[in-house]
Amino acid sequence: MAELTINDLNGILGKAFSPWVLDLNLTVVETGEQHVRIQMIPQERLNRYGDIVSGQALMAAADTAMVLAIFCALGEFTPCATVDMNTSFLKPATNVELHITGGIIRKGKTIIFARSDIVSSLDNKPVLSATGTYALPSPAAA
Repeated sequence: MAELTINDLNGILGKAFSPWVLDLNLTVVETGEQHVRIQMIPQERLNRYGDIVSGQALMAAADTAMVLAIFCALGEFTPCATVDMNTSFLKPATNVELHITGGIIRKGKTIIFARSDIVSSLDNKPVLSATGTYALPSPAAA
């Protein structure tokens, strides 16, 4: 199985994700066999009252990191669907670059369990922790 490069994942991000996800301005900066690290540059338009990055933007970034980690684990782009996502908001993020990791907890034939963490570049403290379950196309459907 071929390992996806940073360029591969940034290309997939630019072509396979919804335009509003692209508006998060995410960039893949590290990739591995079952993980990915992306950065999110602060944007005023993603903030809510008090200049705090909105929870919706953070959850979308975490979901995106987990999906990209799935592509790494599979060695290719494969359509998948988020089945559920459990998110804990740990502290507010305000006007700071965020570092988002995504990784695989367990990979099955038609379901994958993943994890994502977001930390602030300001103090390296956790902002969000999430787990997700993702459905893959069944082998019979391929």
